[in-house]
Amino acid sequence: MKYSHRTLALTLAGIVALGITASGCATPWFGTRAPKPKTDAATASSPGDLKQATVSYIDEICKLPKEQRDATFRALNEALLPNHATISCGRSGEF
Repeated sequence: MKYSHRTLALTLAGIVALGITASGCATPWFGTRAPKPKTDAATASSPGDLKQATVSYIDEICKLPKEQRDATFRALNEALLPNHATISCGRSGEF
C-alpha cells in the first residue's frame, strides 16, 4: 500500500471510531430514556413503601363518615387483636 492509501484508510477508520464513540456518549445527553414506572402507594415492594401505604390507608379511613369509620376500625382492630394492637384516628376521631 502506498503511504497516501494508508493515511486515507487510517483517517476513515478514525472518523468511524470517533462517530461510534460520539454516538455512544451522546445518548445520555440527547437520547430519550424510558420513563420510570410510577409506583402506587398500595403496591409495596420495600419497607418504606409498606409504611407509606399503611399511613395512607389509615388516613383514608379517618376521612370516612363516623358510621363507616367505626365499622371499618372495628373490623381492622379485630384482625389485629391477636397482636394486641389497636388503630384509631385520635381522641375525637380526627387525625
